[in-house]
Amino acid sequence: MEQEQPQSIEMSVEDVIRIGVEARLKQIEEALVAQVGRVVQDGPFKGLVLAPAPHAIPKILGTYEEELWPTIAKAIERMPDVVLNIGCGEGYYAVGLKRRLPGAWVGCYDTSDKCQMECWNTATLNDRDVSVTGAYDGDFFDESGFHRLIVMDCEGAELDYLSEANCANLGNADVIVECHDFLGQPITQILAERLGLTHDIEVIREGGRNTAAISLLLNLGSFDRALAVQEWRPQVMMWVVAWARR
Repeated sequence: MEQEQPQSIEMSVEDVIRIGVEARLKQIEEALVAQVGRVVQDGPFKGLVLAPAPHAIPKILGTYEEELWPTIAKAIERMPDVVLNIGCGEGYYAVGLKRRLPGAWVGCYDTSDKCQMECWNTATLNDRDVSVTGAYDGDFFDESGFHRLIVMDCEGAELDYLSEANCANLGNADVIVECHDFLGQPITQILAERLGLTHDIEVIREGGRNTAAISLLLNLGSFDRALAVQEWRPQVMMWVVAWARR
């Protein structure tokens, strides 16, 4: 009878580091939640209560996508009637915007059933009425005259959603889109050109975080503070922001 070979227990250095980092992040998150709950502490969505979801620390701290704070503030000031959040995740943007824009209709879309449930839970925790469904399957054509805000983070599908034909129908919509150039196409450049025909364009580049200025992290060492604000980007991220000319 052939003897079974023992399973390999070898691990790469990267695996060992990842396991250690994940364990430490769990400890940091538990300590943070014990102190302030799952309540966003800073930024345009300060006070938002988050349902449990992965990589929550930057969102609780309020440092998540801090580069977009002025953009979000301007988008809110422009008072959209309709908000479409394509790739809504746990509802950070969708429910955060609904809290700031209570009169707007907010549609939340995500292909992940898990994310849809987390978004529903976040909406419930904040007592906000939003629509949560799967992948966005409509077009962007709208004859109603409503001013729309589209916030998009769809892991590379942004070129399909923001096709040349769809972009031509966005004259009354402001657009904030995370661009996944690392997937092999110059998405930032393509979308800036497409949307630039009808919109005023800003391109925003990912920046750093001053962890020494975050009071909730001051009891941590520099390594733990750096871990806490990590958003785990595969490369420097870019956003295209398109403001409707109205």
